[in-house]
Amino acid sequence: MIAGLQVQGEPTQNGKVFYHPAVLTVNGTSKYRDTEITFREISGFWSLPQNYVYSSAPRAEGTNPTDGVLHPSDVAKFTLNLNPKRGENANPGSFYHNIGSIGDPGGEAPIQRQQQDAPRSGGSWASDTGQSDGQPVIDKWDLKDIHIRKAQALNLLTEVLTSGDKVNAPKIVLAMGFTDAAEAIDAVANGWNSLRRGLPIEFPVAVSDMEEEVTELIEDDAATDWD
Repeated sequence: MIAGLQVQGEPTQNGKVFYHPAVLTVNGTSKYRDTEITFREISGFWSLPQNYVYSSAPRAEGTNPTDGVLHPSDVAKFTLNLNPKRGENANPGSFYHNIGSIGDPGGEAPIQRQQQDAPRSGGSWASDTGQSDGQPVIDKWDLKDIHIRKAQALNLLTEVLTSGDKVNAPKIVLAMGFTDAAEAIDAVANGWNSLRRGLPIEFPVAVSDMEEEVTELIEDDAATDWD
């Protein structure tokens, strides 16, 4: 469940959980997917409805968040839901984090910001550093372990993608959470580019409930197949 939000009724037979509408502040978007946004008040990356887009540009005067374009610092009333992930590659207890609708806050202030508690080692890969603005905080031992696991996974996936094994390589790529070879190659390229620049590796290793839908992609249009 999401701290700070009130559940609306019982979960559906499929396990979907709906929350009462809450006024929230748009904080930003994933570096690699502009259809997933974050809020200042609660944790997680939330998928936008199909009729909405995100823009990093300032909001034009006289417009509002119900016009189909969200901007940083927009305040609106959001209806949110969690939808269980299914399939052989889905992690137990994992959910899609969806935004159902976006409406006028009617002058209502955003909810109180929730404490962003970070999972312990093995549960999170989306954040590398602790922040003082409500973002996850990871101690130095957890951080060291995360960096080691990212480096190990980066090496493993590099070997898989260069092995030429057309039978097992696609299975390993799927098991690591990628949809296809192109997505995995993008993640590897981004990881090695980060290392060369002395930056933290942006590379998925472990998964938590709150962060599973964050897919590490780079903005290049590189693509490939297994042939």
